[in-house]
Amino acid sequence: PGLFLVRATKAGGYQLIYQGMGFLSVMKSAHKGVHDIAIGGPGFEFPVLAWNGKEFVGSRTIKDKDLPAPIN
Repeated sequence: PGLFLVRATKAGGYQLIYQGMGFLSVMKSAHKGVHDIAIGGPGFEFPVLAWNGKEFVGSRTIKDKDLPAPIN
C-alpha cells in the first residue's frame, strides 16, 4: 500500500513529510520530540526513520518481532 504522512501547516494547509510504500508503525523512541516510525510489512527487518527537524531520515533497522505492534 502507498503511504503518505502529512502535517498541518500554520497557513491551514498540509505539508507532505513522508511518502513511500508499506505499513506504518509508530515507535516508542523519538528524536526532536517526534516519535520514530518503522515502515514495512510482515517479514524480516524494516527501516526505522527518525525526525531530524525537517524530514524523516533512516536511523536503523528493526526486526519484525521487535515492533511495538504488528504491521501485517
